[in-house]
Amino acid sequence: MCGLVGQLADWQQSIGELGRALTTATEGRPLPGWSTEVVARHHHAHLLAATVELGG
Repeated sequence: MCGLVGQLADWQQSIGELGRALTTATEGRPLPGWSTEVVARHHHAHLLAATVELGG
């Protein structure tokens, strides 16, 4: 279990580094129009799932 926790910590650090590198690489570059919707869906997926589950 400790090994898996260590691997998860390494993975999270790598993801953070990748995110920072991507942010730096895209500074000043406009995103395509569809990207806003994709980001919103990703961040609000739990709300969409709850709405569907409730029959909305």
